Amino acid sequence: MSYNPLVQTFLARMAASYLSKRMNTVIRIDGLYISPRLTLNATAVLAMDQRGDTLFHAGELSVNMKRFRLQQSKRIFEVNAIRISDASFSLIMDRYDSAFTYSFIGDHFQTDAPDTGIDTIHGQADWQVSLSALELQNVRFRYIDEGRDPIPVGMDYQNLDIFIHELQMENLNILNDTFDFTINRLSCYDRCGFIVDELSGDFRLSPLFLIADSLHAVTPRSDISLDLAFHYHGWPSYIRFTEEVEMMGEIRPSELNLKDIGYFAPDLLVMDNQVRIGGSVKGRVNNMRVKDFRFAFGKSTHFQGDVRLYGLPDVRETYIHTRIDEFTMSQADVKKFAIPGVYRHIPVPPELEVFGMMEIQGAFTGFYNDFVSKAVFISDIGTITTDISLRQNEDHTDVVYDGHITARNFDIGEFLGLSDYFGSMDLDARINGSGLTGETAEIGMIGNIDSLEFMGNTFNQLELSGEIAETKFNGRLDVQDDLINLAFNGILDFEKE
Repeated sequence: MSYNPLVQTFLARMAASYLSKRMNTVIRIDGLYISPRLTLNATAVLAMDQRGDTLFHAGELSVNMKRFRLQQSKRIFEVNAIRISDASFSLIMDRYDSAFTYSFIGDHFQTDAPDTGIDTIHGQADWQVSLSALELQNVRFRYIDEGRDPIPVGMDYQNLDIFIHELQMENLNILNDTFDFTINRLSCYDRCGFIVDELSGDFRLSPLFLIADSLHAVTPRSDISLDLAFHYHGWPSYIRFTEEVEMMGEIRPSELNLKDIGYFAPDLLVMDNQVRIGGSVKGRVNNMRVKDFRFAFGKSTHFQGDVRLYGLPDVRETYIHTRIDEFTMSQADVKKFAIPGVYRHIPVPPELEVFGMMEIQGAFTGFYNDFVSKAVFISDIGTITTDISLRQNEDHTDVVYDGHITARNFDIGEFLGLSDYFGSMDLDARINGSGLTGETAEIGMIGNIDSLEFMGNTFNQLELSGEIAETKFNGRLDVQDDLINLAFNGILDFEKE
């Protein structure tokens, strides 16, 4: 074998010209050198399909074959390292015959040898391919199914266009349809706008699963560390990711911008929320369970507990079951939390602002605007314990509620906008009604008030049964107190002097 690069290049060009004529396409190579140490270096390599589109182009291609091994009897192929730079690679499925445009290459080399009877699916006929190291720099990869219209928003798995700035991979092993490999570094972006600044981890990939251990991913908005597994029924499941891809993940403390999820579930693209998360995830996007979930947003909002979600990515139609170990919530943070839909941000009725900072423990079941609350609320105006259902009314202008409530040191005057009359109270009552301000509240109530501040005095042991509406109380009130013994049945108007 001649190690003269001029001779090798001449022979390579002759071979490329021959293949071009035989396959009715264009194959070119500008330079080739195979060193005595079995390192192949090629420059300006080009292969086109029979339609004139580029299949593969590389400015530089280097193959280190120092540990090269080819055992056809055992169907083993091993290469030490491959380096490709300034390249493009395209897999295009023709819109007319549903075949890849590179299929003519396989057709050319196909032999007419008789069938050996070997089962290449379940037998031992598949090749085992091993590669110690793979390095890519400035490589564009396209996968295009011309029979499908491009998806205008989000990741389009039938029309991928990925630019790889840098890829450092090692220990690649391919057996049948399963790939095992380690990524030390990957930086890339897709045409949809999704950018990966840095990614690393140990991977196993097949048409049925993706497993990523010690995965670390950094985007312009997120920094995530986790162990992740996707299970699905085939590559098309990625097109219906929210319904068909089963997820399992152990998320270590990480920074996530929910907009990044939107590239895979486009309805979430508007959720430009920077959150801090951790916990165990299991299920599909539209049926998800999160255990020991830790979530923080904004300056003062943080959550710890278990969550189950049915119906994402449509937040308005998502059924939620939540067990809250600890939830501290800031009104200012909640107002800034972006959601899909007409509101764009979580709507907080002005009448709820009086609660200020709130700490919550307990459970919630239902939709964000129609749920059952069994919880303790500690707020700036007192503590409330609930076993109550709350929902928006039909025209979404107010809140309707029904259930049992207890209150301790609760500033009822501040809550109803009647501070001139009322202060704090201790209450145990059954309530039903609507509205959350003195002007809008219509509350039916039966229960006991252990303590009530009224007009500067504190009254104890009150029993009441009646309604509060339009700043009036209409009903029965019994007071047994050192200051007064009273049995009242009528109307109290708090707007009159």
